[in-house]
Amino acid sequence: MPTLRNGVHPVDLAEQACRGTARYFHSPLKRLLRGDTVSRAWIDEQLLALPAQLVELLVLPLSEACSSLPVAFLQPFDDQRARQLASVGGLHALEAAVLLMKLGEVTASPELRRLAREAYIRTQPSVRTEPVLSTMADELFACIDDVFPRWLHLRQDLRLEVMSLNFFCKEAGLLTPDEVLAEENLPHTILKLARIAVEQRVLEACLRAGQQDRKSRAAA
Repeated sequence: MPTLRNGVHPVDLAEQACRGTARYFHSPLKRLLRGDTVSRAWIDEQLLALPAQLVELLVLPLSEACSSLPVAFLQPFDDQRARQLASVGGLHALEAAVLLMKLGEVTASPELRRLAREAYIRTQPSVRTEPVLSTMADELFACIDDVFPRWLHLRQDLRLEVMSLNFFCKEAGLLTPDEVLAEENLPHTILKLARIAVEQRVLEACLRAGQQDRKSRAAA
């Protein structure tokens, strides 16, 4: 972060010269992509600071009696709400998706993290069209993917981090969000089919062993 100059913060000077500049310096993405340790309370604070449209989409309305509570009570975040978040688009929606990915990690909720990551991928085309971000969007996405890679759960206690197989196509924006998600889900599909095949082979082996045992008993 730039230091004070003559008692005035350079970010404030930039804001005076170009309205909206400070928004990018104060983005919650900065702490998340630096790998800072953040709390649930900090994530809630950032979510509640989003534009009203996103707060209404993501956060349950609180009564006046509960409005001072520090915790944001999230709406159930399902596939439909993830798509609604992506449809809002832009940097704010991308920030919300990344915050929700981090919330999924902090609260040990792989499903929330998965849905938030899908929303993040679906927001990418809209971020590419923002004039301020268009030239650096690919670099931003690469940083996010590095900190929040795709998780592949083989078992409850075994998780793999999967990097994109089509990184350069994705970086160049040649793949649609649906194509990116399909490509990311490919390892999970392959492993699932492999597991089914192994289980089928084990079952067949057990059946053959049982038949052989019965034949041996009959012969005796």
